[in-house]
Amino acid sequence: MYKKSLMIVDDSAMMRHFLRTKVAEGFPELELDTAQDGMDGVAKVEGRKYDFVFLDIVMPRMGGLEALKLIRRKSPRTQVIICSSLSQEGAEITLEALSLGAVDYITKPKVESGKQVTWEQFAEDVYRKLNGLLKQDEISGKIIKDSPVLPNLPSPQKLSAIGIAASTGGPPALESLLKLIKPEFKIPILVVIHMPPLFTTRFASRLNDLIPGRKVIEASHGMVIRPSEIYIAPGDYHLFVHSIGGLPVLGLNQESQENFCRPSADVLFRTMAGVFGKRTLVSVLTGMGQDGLLGARMIREKGGIVLTQESSSCAVYGMPKAVMEAGISQAALTLQEMAKAIMDLNLDNNVGAS
Repeated sequence: MYKKSLMIVDDSAMMRHFLRTKVAEGFPELELDTAQDGMDGVAKVEGRKYDFVFLDIVMPRMGGLEALKLIRRKSPRTQVIICSSLSQEGAEITLEALSLGAVDYITKPKVESGKQVTWEQFAEDVYRKLNGLLKQDEISGKIIKDSPVLPNLPSPQKLSAIGIAASTGGPPALESLLKLIKPEFKIPILVVIHMPPLFTTRFASRLNDLIPGRKVIEASHGMVIRPSEIYIAPGDYHLFVHSIGGLPVLGLNQESQENFCRPSADVLFRTMAGVFGKRTLVSVLTGMGQDGLLGARMIREKGGIVLTQESSSCAVYGMPKAVMEAGISQAALTLQEMAKAIMDLNLDNNVGAS
């Protein structure tokens, strides 16, 4: 019987030992290997195709980005998970790695700007993300019955706001989706993506540079929602919407996690339902778990529109699958189809391709 394999690439002997021990404890069915730097890791990929690789960023001889490019070239089916520090440099390099094909990242234990990722949190993150990727591999081998595709979309209606949720595989998916939405589409877009502080700041800045005609900003408490702007929920804060003097305003809080997440898509979606009602459209993209399910249900109950990313294009078909299986999704779409649907479904500002 075929055994899945994982290689840990890190120049720290302590980190290699820690990861190997935790993975062995949680996943005894996996075959484990280690490499002491990027060059060593790439050489080992030459002789064997690994299912998963944990890849450090800063290493001697060959760093993580260069190693990632070569691993992806030599073994395109290998799923690479970046291990990086919670730092400005770590965030920028990790986002670059995700755009180059890394499927996810894990934040290493380190004190930075008053925040600390503990070894216990690190171990929990390793287990949760690897478990999700293993489950996704099981799903990929089965036939998935998605909800209706593009021809069965609901009728256009006047929209006031768009909400988007994403997690694992979310940065490149979100980047692709937002690039496809035309600049003349003026409806504000509110985004929850499961990222820590600093990462969301750098991600918003990256999107702002990449998306023409739209302003992308990390949300702040008290911001008035404006047409054409795209707001990214900051890491470790829930993003919500409320009304002040008849104007829709953004709010942030650090109340308890929901679905093990902060920010949580459920928090955003249910407050959007309360403020915008049936004039809300939300999209649930690739990610683990079921964050967004309860909020999407409230959107539908108010008469709004719920779309999900179709299974084959997801890095992890978890969040969209939960919404689809609950009968809430009105269409399961590729990112290209979803961009067109978002534009076409706004009655007052239909700018979709002819």
